[in-house]
Amino acid sequence: MKIYFLFVLEVAISQVIDKPTHVRVSLYEPEGLFVQWRVVGNHQGHPIVGYKIRVWKIEEDLHGTYTLLNGEQLAIISDERSVEPYNIEVPKHPPREYTTPNIDIKNDLSIKITDGINYNTLYEVRVLAYRKDLDGPMSQPIRVKIVKEDGYTVLAQKTSPNTCTISSISETTPEYGVQYYSIETVNL
Repeated sequence: MKIYFLFVLEVAISQVIDKPTHVRVSLYEPEGLFVQWRVVGNHQGHPIVGYKIRVWKIEEDLHGTYTLLNGEQLAIISDERSVEPYNIEVPKHPPREYTTPNIDIKNDLSIKITDGINYNTLYEVRVLAYRKDLDGPMSQPIRVKIVKEDGYTVLAQKTSPNTCTISSISETTPEYGVQYYSIETVNL
């Protein structure tokens, strides 16, 4: 009886795959995302083959109104809300999937995604580790949108129900013949 129990316990432990943590998404120019994550551990005899990065395009409901700023300037105020609320549930439609092999590294892995990424579009990004026979659980969702207008680019991210990060990248005039960018990050 004990031998049978140990065998079942060993099989159950070998089936466990941890979910990737410390997932970060950055802007990769032009029109792309740079995704990084902390690698998960291998269980003896059951190696991680690679990682799947799943990217969903999230539909938005856009509304705009006109208003006067300072009583003089006409401005458009847009209200952009995702149709699917931010939560742990997987979006309803299938994602685009990108894969990268597991490299024998102890800390972080990354991938550049430029295929199918467009400015002014909302995406949800999740990462999972997989073995030959089993996909692991997905990381926490990260919602990201690259807003591009004349002279500036903004990367907005929602990493939890109560946390939003905005990184702005604006072109500046050349100094000494060198073009440079100003980057400012604000946590909301």
